[in-house]
Amino acid sequence: MMLLPSVLLAKTLGFCDALSLLAVLVSCKSAASNLQSRLDTLWKSLYMDEFEPESANDAIICLDGEGTRWRRRFQARHAVERNWATM
Repeated sequence: MMLLPSVLLAKTLGFCDALSLLAVLVSCKSAASNLQSRLDTLWKSLYMDEFEPESANDAIICLDGEGTRWRRRFQARHAVERNWATM
């Protein structure tokens, strides 16, 4: 079996929304392991596309300080959005 180079895989996944990216990462462990070095960049891009950039460093979003991974920031910001929608 021939694997897609991680650079091309990351470029391709850059067109996905958050749910699609999660689906690929959960269903394809080899893709997830090949992309470890690029995942933070993918999640940051998704964050910036979906939410306002100025919220990225808010204490409620940036739970572990400046070192907070972008996937975790995305999850926290999505939770805030979901809470507002249910009010």
